Formats: sequence, C-alpha cells, structure tokens
Amino acid sequence: MKSRHTFWHPATLFFALTCLVVLLSWILEVYGVQAVCADTGEVFHLRSLLSPEGIRWMLRHVVSNFMEFPPLGPVLMVLAGVGILMHSGLADACLRRWSWLGRGVGRMSSGGGRSLSRKERRALQSACVAGGIYVAILLFATFSPWAILRSINGGLSRSPFLEGLPFLFAAGLALMGLFYGFISGRYRRDADVADGLAHLGRLVVLCLTVGFFASQMFACVDYSHLGDCLRVWTSFMGDGGQHFVALFLSYVPFLLAWGYYLHRSKG
Repeated sequence: MKSRHTFWHPATLFFALTCLVVLLSWILEVYGVQAVCADTGEVFHLRSLLSPEGIRWMLRHVVSNFMEFPPLGPVLMVLAGVGILMHSGLADACLRRWSWLGRGVGRMSSGGGRSLSRKERRALQSACVAGGIYVAILLFATFSPWAILRSINGGLSRSPFLEGLPFLFAAGLALMGLFYGFISGRYRRDADVADGLAHLGRLVVLCLTVGFFASQMFACVDYSHLGDCLRVWTSFMGDGGQHFVALFLSYVPFLLAWGYYLHRSKG
C-alpha cells in the first residue's frame, strides 16, 4: 500500500527556491537593502536578478553554474564506489552476516535471511581485511613521520588527504567490493566491474537533475550578493562556523535526492 504522504521532488523544491531567490533579490533591491562588513567596512548592495543585467547573467552562466558546482564531482565519485559495493554483493552479505545493520538502515537483505555460504564468508573476510589494510595505509601516509598526504606545512588544512577524501573513500569501497566480487565469483571479468560502477545509474541521473537546479539556486544567491549579506548578518558564527554551514548546505540537495530515491524504492 502506497503512503498517503506526498513529497516534492527535490528538483522541484530547488526550482521553487531558485524562483524565490530571484523574486527576493528584486524586492530587496527595490527597498535598497544592504549589508556592511564590520571588519572591512565593505558595503554589499543587493542585485536584482530580474534586471536586464541579471537576466543576461543567468542566460550566460546557466551551463557553467552546473558544470562548476563543487559538490557534484565528489558525490558522483562516491556513488561509483557505492555502486560496486552493492553490485558485487558485499553490501547484501554484510546485511546477512550482521542483521543489526539491516535494522539500522531500515531494509531487509535480498537474501531473505539466507546464511552465507563458505565461499561468501571467505570473500567477506577477505574484503574486510583488504579494507583494514587500506585504512592502515591511509593512516600511516597521513599521521606518520613520513606523512605524504599532509600539506606542505605539515597540517591537514588544504592537504591532499582532505582534498582527496571523496576519492579515497570511494576507492576504499570499490576495493572491498572488488575483493568480495572476485573471490565470491560474482565478478569474473572487467565488464562486470564496469556494470558495478554504473549500478546506481538511476540515482546518478537523479543527482544530476537535482544538482542542476541546486547549482542555479546557489549561483543566484552569490550573484545577487544575498550570500554576502547572509555572511555579514551571521558573522557571530565566525569564519569556521560559516564555512561549515555553507559546506553542509551545498550537500543538502544530494542528501534529499538520496532520501527521495530510498522513498521511491520502498514505494
């Protein structure tokens, strides 16, 4: 039985938010709203997106806004790793081996409670060992005296480790999935691995769709100086707090897309 509750599609939500930002920028410019930075004295005037200049900007940058949306690449990269994890059968094996994981994520294993075979248990153990060795190597390369994944000044800020974290995470998932897939017999050739990378194709398309509308909204916020005004008005949070909030908000569209995908899958 389908749920009576209806949800806006995330793409529809961010399209509506983009329209709201456009309308709000026009209203705030009409009333001459501005923000003054207390530290530098810089004045930020709201720019209307409905002005001739604003309309020309939107048309010229609609493609670049989408292609340069920072969270898009990391999200697609992680989804490729998750695709191999699921397609290889490793995710299903974990749910069957540790049933509390199934309760935690709110789904049942496709194995229907069937216990793991001897071959599957060996594949699962090998995948876990490979994952453990991978994590140990990363920790050694980041925190040991020979830490090559730290920045030039020895810190973690702007280090290869943090900047490459999405790839490292996706590579770890893919590595464990490959070990499980080949040892269990699910994978036999490279074409099987390619199928695993594209396993979450429907979710990838959903993320691309949502990412397009979300990228337009964030770009409109920046162009209109609404983002600068918000930073001034929330200066009490400090630079670190503002950066964390901005980073979190940039990934919200994809969290909503994932939630919508799970909701539709259950339906």
